[in-house]
Amino acid sequence: MQLWRPAARRPKRPHAVSESERILGALERAHDRLTECLERLDEVTGQLTPDGQRHACCRRDLAEAKQERAAAVQAAFDYLSEHVTAEQTGELEGVRLLGQQTLLVSAEHVRSWPADSIAWHWSHYHAASRAVRSHWLDLIEAEQRVLCRLLRAL
Repeated sequence: MQLWRPAARRPKRPHAVSESERILGALERAHDRLTECLERLDEVTGQLTPDGQRHACCRRDLAEAKQERAAAVQAAFDYLSEHVTAEQTGELEGVRLLGQQTLLVSAEHVRSWPADSIAWHWSHYHAASRAVRSHWLDLIEAEQRVLCRLLRAL
């Protein structure tokens, strides 16, 4: 005859991650990566003489980080648009407008600085890059202030 024994206790499952937490994590990682890429580009363009290979690598990494951020921001907007109040929708639109303006400034910068002219005007390019970097950092700050705050509240 076999005695009854209680089943082995199952380990507690960790707290399931909500959709808002998942989106928030992706957005924070994207912001961190983009900020890191912007800082590296600033360091590279701040050198006295251009290093074309490092500069090209930084620009490639920056482009990838911007795409990652764009996807995370779009996911945040899609999710939040279904879960926020009318007042909060106005905040979202403000961030969306700032994002569009930043993309325009960035596109104008790229158009104004073809690859063959960068090395010839390195110090001017650094100053122009810093101005665009400032727009991106302002946008990241606004997204953290609005999008991240709203995602944490859900």
